[in-house]
Order: sequence, then C-alpha cells, then structure tokens
Amino acid sequence: MRHGFSTSWIRGFAEAIDHTASRLRGSRRPRGMLAAMCRRALALIVGLSFAACSGPGARGPRAVDVGPHAGLVFVPPTATYVVATTRLDDALRLLRDAIDGLGPLAGVDADRVSRELTGAFGFDPLSDAALAQLGLDPTRGLALWADGGVGPVLALPVSEPARLAARIEELRKSGAVVQVERIEGREVSTWRPDREVALHWTFVDDWLLLHLEILEEREAPAAWLRAALAARGSFVATPDHAALGAAMATRVPERTAIGLLRMDTLRATRVGAAMGPCLPLAAGIGRIFASAGTDGTVAHGALVLEVPGGTDGVAAVMLAPPPGWTATRADAPMVVEAGVDLRQVQAALGACIGTELTRDAIGSGIFGGRMFARRADVADLEFEGALAALIDPAVVADALDEIPGLDFLSKKRTVAGQAVVSVDVPMVPSFAYAQRGEAMVVAVETSIDPLLTGAGPDPAAAELLRVELRPQAWSADQWSELLRPLVRREQARTFAVRALRRWKLGQLLLVREPQALVFTARGER
Repeated sequence: MRHGFSTSWIRGFAEAIDHTASRLRGSRRPRGMLAAMCRRALALIVGLSFAACSGPGARGPRAVDVGPHAGLVFVPPTATYVVATTRLDDALRLLRDAIDGLGPLAGVDADRVSRELTGAFGFDPLSDAALAQLGLDPTRGLALWADGGVGPVLALPVSEPARLAARIEELRKSGAVVQVERIEGREVSTWRPDREVALHWTFVDDWLLLHLEILEEREAPAAWLRAALAARGSFVATPDHAALGAAMATRVPERTAIGLLRMDTLRATRVGAAMGPCLPLAAGIGRIFASAGTDGTVAHGALVLEVPGGTDGVAAVMLAPPPGWTATRADAPMVVEAGVDLRQVQAALGACIGTELTRDAIGSGIFGGRMFARRADVADLEFEGALAALIDPAVVADALDEIPGLDFLSKKRTVAGQAVVSVDVPMVPSFAYAQRGEAMVVAVETSIDPLLTGAGPDPAAAELLRVELRPQAWSADQWSELLRPLVRREQARTFAVRALRRWKLGQLLLVREPQALVFTARGER
C-alpha cells in the first residue's frame, strides 16, 4: 500500500470512534458502516481544517486580553475540555518532538509521518510552511474545545483567505454537497456526510471556526457558534483557567500548548454514560490539566489529575525503594521502575483497563519493582546494575538452584540489619542479594551496600513509575540487542535504534501527591 502508515492510522482511528459510538448507541449496527463514514469525515476535517473558506464575516467581539493563547477568546467558560497553543509553528515543533520521542518502538519518526501525510493529503500538516501556503498563520495559535458535549470546535488563525477559498472550491468540485445559511450575520457552511455527524464552518475576522457536530448529542441549532461569539475571552477569567496556570507554573516553563478537561462535566455527557466499569475510577478524578512546550532542544510536558478525595488509596499499593536507591541509580543509562504492587493494581483497575499490562509480569512471579543498568551488553553477557522488586520466593529459589556450587561459592554477611548473600561464580557476573519474603534487592557487578544504607525517607517514595533512558551512553549495537525481544525485524530495529539515539535523555515520570497524580515527560536532544 503506497500510504500504509497514514491510511492504517486513519482506519484505526475510525474503528476506535466506531467502537465508542456503538457503545453509546447500544445498537448492533455493523461497525464497518460507521467506520467508513468516520474515515470520510476525518479526511474532510483534515482538508477543511487547513483549507476551508466561505469568505470573512462580520468582526467578532474582543472583550479581554486572553494572553499568548489567542484562540481562547472563543472558548465558553463552561467548556467540557479545552486545548490551546501559542503559535502553530511552535505547536508543530512540539508535535514533531513528541513523535520523535515516542515513535521509535512503533517504527516511525516525524519525517516518516510527514512523508505519509503528504502522500495522503497532498500537503504536510506537520510543516508550518505548508500551512502558510494554504493561507493559515503559523505565528498565531489555535484552540480546540467542546461545550455541553464532546463534539469539538476548532479555531484556526487565517492569514490569506483567498488561498483557502481556492482550496475549498477544489473540495466542492470533488462532489461534497455543502449547504450555506446565514447565522448571526455570517455565512455558515455545513456538510452532512452521514446521519451521525455534521461539519460546520465559518469565518470570524481572521479566524476560521469549525465544528464537528455529533447529532446524537442533540445540541441546539448553531449553539456552538453563538457560544463562541458570546465567550469574549471569559474562559480565562474562570477559576479553572487560573488553576491550570498554577498547576503548570513550575512544571512546564514554555507552555506552547495547554489543556483542561472537566471530568464532572464529561461524566454528564453520553461519553460518561458509556464509561461502564471505568465510571467509579473516573468519579474520583476532578479536573485534568495538561501543558507542553519545547525550545527545539528540550521538550517537556505535564499532566495533572486532581483527586479531590486524596490519594491514600494509591499510596496503599506503592512500594518504597531501598534507602539508597535514588542516589545509587543517578545518571544510569537505563532506569525502569514500577513502584507499585501489580497484583493490587490489577485487582483495582482490571475491570476498567484490562489485565494486559500486568498479567505477564504477575504470571512470571514478578509483582512490581525497580531496576537500573549502568552497563548492558547482551552479546558479551555483561551487566552492571541493580534490581529491587517483589518476587515470588519460589521463583527466586528455582533461579538460585540453577547455579552450580552456590553454597560453596557464596558468602554471607549483614548490611544495615539485613542478611546479604554475595555470589562469585566463574563465567557469571558476580552478584549479591538481600531477601525478606517477597521483597528482594539484587546488585550485579556493583556494591549492594549503598542500596541498603541511608537515612530518612527517600524522595522517590512518591514515584509510581519512572522510565529514564540516556540513549547516547551505549552503542547502537548494545541498544539493538536490548530491543531485540521487543522489535523482532532487523530493519525496524535498526530504525528504532537510530531514532532513539538522536536523544541525550528521555524521561517519563508518574508521581503521587496528596491530592493529585502528576505525569511528566522530558526529552533532551
């Protein structure tokens, strides 16, 4: 298939929408019918988002200074969710960084995605130059929101309406039936690809407003446009907007993009009614704040989930690290930590998210923990690092039984009140371990003593998850061998390693606070 990545992505996105819509309807309508409609709608939305025009309308109201996120002028104060960016070009740079950072294991990077999108749509939506050619203004930002439901409204900054007019004429000639009516003194165009959705668009000053209406939500005619015109920047005066700024003030210095989701409002929509077994989990979450930024070298983002009732329940499943863990693993090229008891996580969340993320680890006898590696050469059987985890004692006993002459080649001593066994076997990396029931600490080719000693609470005790990689610390061959179990095909693995080693640091972190869960991401080129 010539455009395999882009078309498969659209197909998968459409199928996901189809599955959700089927649950909302509670019907048995064949999924393929709605999937086909979703693909047509998505294709036209992409086209219209960068190429729609019915001519500039009357000037829109400007009541307050909304700051760097200019599109917020149209966002109603009661919006269910909001996303806004400062500039289109900065937002595209952030998006490309996100693709480059998260794409290696999927075999994609921003350049590959750009090529596929260009082949599918005739222009590159990830290029600010391409968007400028279409008549959009890359120096201003966009806003995306929904009010009273989940059907989105998008505000795009326009620089050259004539270019957009030419593009929409091309789309109309392709056979799309577009209705035009006057609402609030403006020409509003509507395309109805199916009984399920309608797409509306109009101009307000130098902005293009688009709305994807989900007909099952039964919103009042033109309510989206009237709410946008009446907003006059009132969203920035809400306590939620102030709370968003406070939550991100110290976490994301350059807030290229910001986001807010009001979970109480979402639960009142048809999406909330379809949450099923996830509803109790969602009921414990208040607002969700998000922000991300990049300067071209460092990209960072944060997601804050408010938990008004407190996070004591989360604390109950957490695993405290050894006292000296944080200081010892500092600057290690690879750190992977799941500081929770996976059995309790599966019991609490399995009905909502399934067991795929926890089942294999639990089945193998590993119930959660942490590891870091300073050296890892699979080909030469070299490893230097440590593990602190909950492990089934029977699994540990079976593994130790595989070591010939263990009793003869091991030494026992006490460190910080714990019994430590040191093992030095020819042809096998030396290691030491301390075991108390399921809790086990293992150090390979490094001293175990710093891990077991220390005073006071460890700052990492609040961490539920940490993934930290320093890709340039190891060679491409070392990374290739490490990724072999995850990426089987050699060509795909070579691509993944090359994309990974473009970065100096990649970090994902999930932290528990008294009334919030905070997820942060950071990448340094």
